[in-house]
Amino acid sequence: MQTTAYDWDAESLVDALCLATARVTLTRPHEYGYEQHIDRMIFLRGVVLSRLEGVERPFKEGQLVRLGDQDVSVCISLNDVRGRTASVQPGDEYEIIDILYRGSGSWSLMFKEDMRFRFPAERFEMTRG
Repeated sequence: MQTTAYDWDAESLVDALCLATARVTLTRPHEYGYEQHIDRMIFLRGVVLSRLEGVERPFKEGQLVRLGDQDVSVCISLNDVRGRTASVQPGDEYEIIDILYRGSGSWSLMFKEDMRFRFPAERFEMTRG
């Protein structure tokens, strides 16, 4: 099974967050890789914050989820600043590739089927996997 930052020891996690922060600091906003460095830093910040708050991930990478019972007749659509749209449909399964802790008990999921958007974890339930 592949390990993620959620599985790392404290020292490795802090080292990775420091490195990600340094990369953001040393890269100009319009340079190649800047957005990836920001994403990595935000992700690692969430991992550290989840440990400090003592909260566990509601799901793990590779698990399959679908919209929960409260959303059986609702499609969730998201738009980004560039005008792109993504949606999840009731009854469809989605494979989690990334989980982000935003703080205060709020988690976001990124799916293999559309890697540009993060959907609110509380709207989903595990199907299998």
